[in-house]
Amino acid sequence: MKTRLGWVCAWEDGSLIGFVNVVWDGGVHAFILELRLPRTTRLQSVSRDRAHSNHLPDGTEQQARDKAYARQDPLVANGWIYAYDPDAELGDSEAAQE
Repeated sequence: MKTRLGWVCAWEDGSLIGFVNVVWDGGVHAFILELRLPRTTRLQSVSRDRAHSNHLPDGTEQQARDKAYARQDPLVANGWIYAYDPDAELGDSEAAQE
């Protein structure tokens, strides 16, 4: 049986944010070896959790949200998003792929 190894990658702003290693058996079966990076999963979860508050109609609830957001620095509150270093995340994985 012949097998193949491949990668499916997700890129954001020129940085690798996720990848999946896939082994194919030469037929109809493919096996996923690694799932996306944890940061991507966390980002999706945070976005999903904010779906309601980010789309409030005009009114008192929306105004209260805006006041709460005005009291914090969004770059500090979301610093984990902007501090992401894909090279550090990959570590030795990149060397193993070369």
